Amino acid sequence: MSWFGPNPKVTIVDPDLAKDVLSNKFGHFEKLKVPVLSKMLGSGVASHEGEKWVKHRRILNPAFHLEKLKRMLPAFSTCCEELVSRWAAESLGSDGSCELDVWPELQNLTGDVISRTAFSSSYSEGRRIFQLQAEQASLVMTNIRKIMIPDYMYLPTVNNRKMRRNNREVESILREIIGKRIQAMERGEGTKDDLVGLLLETNMRDDMGMTIEDVIEECKVFYFAGMETMSVLLRGRWWCSACTRSGRTARGRR
Repeated sequence: MSWFGPNPKVTIVDPDLAKDVLSNKFGHFEKLKVPVLSKMLGSGVASHEGEKWVKHRRILNPAFHLEKLKRMLPAFSTCCEELVSRWAAESLGSDGSCELDVWPELQNLTGDVISRTAFSSSYSEGRRIFQLQAEQASLVMTNIRKIMIPDYMYLPTVNNRKMRRNNREVESILREIIGKRIQAMERGEGTKDDLVGLLLETNMRDDMGMTIEDVIEECKVFYFAGMETMSVLLRGRWWCSACTRSGRTARGRR
């Protein structure tokens, strides 16, 4: 047990206990709420509870059906091919090998994938959102020990002002992208197989009552949740592969 500001926190490490806590219907488990922080990073389905969580989960589910994900495979392939081609170009003129810090490379790869699958034709704007959300995450970690101080996030510190500027820019870009997409749908143009298109299509078809602000928050959460989890997973997978005999043999051949 530990304290997070004025709130007691119990850390569970047993998988079975964690599953029981997260899946029971008693309603005893409540998500940690830091309103100002949620506003900066995104307050989508990850932070909702009750009926609002059910509604947003129902809208988001179709975006992650297997057939929808299959349509995104070309975007995944394009991102990986561009990364490998760039690495190959960097090794030219030497002995055919080069040393790379793969952590930032995998973070950038994750950003490319999220940007293409979330916004497709608005890829450049998507990359900018990824950069801003990554910076937001870094600023949050800088302030992590201070955010529970009452009203600390409202103080005009350098980091707090930077976070507010980043948040305004992210929301402005997303609002413009979503506005253009809604206009295209109203003209009868087909929706694209990206996150924004699928969210708007499901919301409009089923009249789910999701506002533009709700869509913006879901997109922000999609970036924040995806950029670290996937890059960490890729890094761990590469490390495990490099530690195997076949991985060491392949590395020796390169």
